[in-house]
Amino acid sequence: MALTINTTPANISNSGAWNVTTSLVEDATHVNLRIRADVKVSAVTKATAEKPKGLPDFDFFDILKTLVPGLSFARNGGALYNVSGGSPLIAYTVTFTEVWEDAGGSTQTGTPTNSGTKSFVPAKGDGTAFTNYVGTGTGSKFACLTLPAGACKFYSSNPSEMWIVFFTESTSLELFYSKDGGAYDHATHITASAGWVVLILNPTGSGMMNGVTSNLRIQMGILGGAKISEVITILVDNTVMDHREVLEFDGLIGGKEYLAFEGMKHKQFDTVRNYISGAKLNRKPLSFTGIQRQSLATRYPDIYNADQLKALLISETVKKMEPSYATPTDVTVTTEGIKTASSDLFTNQIDIEYEY
Repeated sequence: MALTINTTPANISNSGAWNVTTSLVEDATHVNLRIRADVKVSAVTKATAEKPKGLPDFDFFDILKTLVPGLSFARNGGALYNVSGGSPLIAYTVTFTEVWEDAGGSTQTGTPTNSGTKSFVPAKGDGTAFTNYVGTGTGSKFACLTLPAGACKFYSSNPSEMWIVFFTESTSLELFYSKDGGAYDHATHITASAGWVVLILNPTGSGMMNGVTSNLRIQMGILGGAKISEVITILVDNTVMDHREVLEFDGLIGGKEYLAFEGMKHKQFDTVRNYISGAKLNRKPLSFTGIQRQSLATRYPDIYNADQLKALLISETVKKMEPSYATPTDVTVTTEGIKTASSDLFTNQIDIEYEY
């Protein structure tokens, strides 16, 4: 008898789907034959699932999603936000075991089969698209839709940070970058021991955007070896703005996305009121709650960031990143639909609300 793992997710994947079969045949001494799957993180069993023989497909997406710790943020030396802990993925293994009852009704088990370590990212994109964001070659993209080459802009008049998240099976990396069309520097080396990297681009101190006046080009490579990402160009925009809002939300392909809104805005304060009836049926206040509502729009045509806006509308967690507060503000996106394509350039209005 033997267990066979027929299909598995990639080493870094947004899929939790497995296909496992057994050659063991159910008979008088092998009753209620089934396959047990134990999902383990750091050798600790986090979940167990069983299926009878003949149902070979296991999908652990929902289980694994609950195990991803996520990223947390903290103040850091004048920059808006920085990583203080967490991860956008979880390393796990699955142990598959045959289980049955013998003729006397006692539970028996076969020899466990260990799957080896995999890394799961709770991305909403399909598996084919996700593979483009795992660094393997010059066609691989950074796992962040905030930076489509030439479309994303860094505003020098109100500088903040840009985040670039990507996934890689390589451990020792080097970052190639070119400021304002100059020669590429690759003195910055990165260790990606956990299978992922977040690059934070800012203009403060020795930040990579420091001194950049027109554009920054970046590309990732294996230390002393081949390139594993596309080249991304980030443009500098010197437009002066009196205000900007940055929303953080769950990315379609893992990690966090950031979208800056510098366009027209409208703020409105509403109250949600509850009353009780007095003795003469007049209304008397029971509770008042203040709600802040705000409309946001980007300065550049949304034809460049329609995928980001789709991710924003279906994100489970959205935060408003405000430099004047120590922690972000939890907001709810109330916009239900957006334009994603048109023969003309277009912008969308995004409405949010949050507690006052």
